[in-house]
Amino acid sequence: MNMTDEYKQVLIKIIKDVFREQELRTICDNNTGSLGGNPYHAIAGTTVNARYSDLVKYLISRGFIDSFLNILCQDSERFCDLVNYLNELFNEYHCHLLISVLQRIEHEREQKIVQIYNEKYCLKNRNIQTIKSFNIVDIIFNLVKSIKTSDNIALHLNDFGEFFLKHLLHIESVKNELTEWMNTNCPEPEVTSESVDNTKSLDYIVNYIFVIVTPHTTVQGKYYITSQVAQFRNNDTLIHAADDQTIITLSKGEQGYLEKEIISVAIREIIDQLRLTPIFFSPTPIIELFLPNELLIKDFSMKIIEENEINQPIGYLYPLTVRSHHRFKHPNSRSQLESKFKKLKQIINDSHDINNLLDSLQRENCYKIIPENDLKLKPDKFYIHYISPGIPLCVWTRCRCTVDEHSSDLGREIFKISTDSYCKIYQIYNNIFNIRRKFYQQYQKNLTVGVLFDHDKIPEEVNQLISPNMARKI
Repeated sequence: MNMTDEYKQVLIKIIKDVFREQELRTICDNNTGSLGGNPYHAIAGTTVNARYSDLVKYLISRGFIDSFLNILCQDSERFCDLVNYLNELFNEYHCHLLISVLQRIEHEREQKIVQIYNEKYCLKNRNIQTIKSFNIVDIIFNLVKSIKTSDNIALHLNDFGEFFLKHLLHIESVKNELTEWMNTNCPEPEVTSESVDNTKSLDYIVNYIFVIVTPHTTVQGKYYITSQVAQFRNNDTLIHAADDQTIITLSKGEQGYLEKEIISVAIREIIDQLRLTPIFFSPTPIIELFLPNELLIKDFSMKIIEENEINQPIGYLYPLTVRSHHRFKHPNSRSQLESKFKKLKQIINDSHDINNLLDSLQRENCYKIIPENDLKLKPDKFYIHYISPGIPLCVWTRCRCTVDEHSSDLGREIFKISTDSYCKIYQIYNNIFNIRRKFYQQYQKNLTVGVLFDHDKIPEEVNQLISPNMARKI
């Protein structure tokens, strides 16, 4: 196998991403016959990264790299997929031309390029890491990792190229080179019944996972969990069209779940079921937890869930809010919410200045920042203060560190809505998602952003005529 320097460096990152060093040592110990002995005995790197690099270089120099990769592929299906994507990228999709374009971009050395790449491309592809500098190997590695088994790779690469054209490039010659690479590798696909199905998600504007949590009737400390997913169509005509709704059946339905299992077990199972129909994950679904009063301010966004064999807070991976299940069972509370939510939509549409918007929302009791002392209220009192009045959007923070002044300016970040945004409520979800990711990257678990956001979408009454075209541009 003829490997370029970039190929080798990306390959090393893939191996390190999938296999811990002790796993590699064990694999080498168990396959000395195929590897000409134990290659780990022949390398002398003083750090983990150096040993991974030395191991690959040693196996290449001794002619055992293909055998080694075959062994790793047999051990990990994920590794096998990533190596296959890497090979296709270099052998079939002229990656050397793409690298040439990236080198031209790299020479610009603009920090803004890194910022936009992290904020736009990495947020869209949750399983890849942000970059600290414009490093071509890291970008190719991220590109390989962002490919899914169900992807049409050519279309995926086209999306990747269009991202750079849209957000990053301002040098005409580089634009031309990148466009040429895209045209060579990503021709317009032939329209077939299969490809029509694969683009179905373009008809949708919002995907929701509703998770309803109710106290177990006989076991204290456990909760019943039911779930429904819904895809709301993009319908600016307001002519009714059927939405897609699916009930999710969970394995422990009658047995119930502990509080600590709501995210790590129940929602993990829901997502695993939905992964069988990956079209649902475009756009990224919003997860909403309908909770009983005692769980409303438990900061579920920071609960850990495993995704791609990495444990991370669910609020870092998905737009997530909590909602009051109790509110929709009581006519007075629900009526108050409907009135306040209608007002919130009107204010968002009518206000073009962020200061006026925030003042109006708070004056009309449509948006509240909950002070930290009120997070200690008993559930019934919290309900009386914040749920009964019908406040649609409540936000709070829990801070265990010294934070900069920007972290307290949540309102401006949450309501930073583009004037040409069609579904402005959906933009609020994206803003909350971005805030959480930014804070987690900077403060880890030392700064938590809690969001209670109630509105007109509820599982029992999915309604196309008012959802998702909320606060739409008029």
